[in-house]
Amino acid sequence: MINKDCVLALARQMHIDIDDLQMEELIAGLKDSCLSIKKVKTVEITDSPPIHNIVKQFESLRPDCERPSLEQAEALLNAATKDKGFITIF
Repeated sequence: MINKDCVLALARQMHIDIDDLQMEELIAGLKDSCLSIKKVKTVEITDSPPIHNIVKQFESLRPDCERPSLEQAEALLNAATKDKGFITIF
């Protein structure tokens, strides 16, 4: 059951402050999401044939091979700011 306490707990975990209007919107949205999930769970698929994957399958892992990297001076060449051999952001 989704209620005000659940939404407040979720907001605390996400470190956000929400007002009453946002709380009501979140409760309504979460309830709608739960109803949609329940509907999907009721679909009977045990006798359905598997679908064919239209995306070409490929090996997701490539062989690990050593490649030369940039020299430090070359890597820092276009850095806007640098300090002691590192690129600085702030």
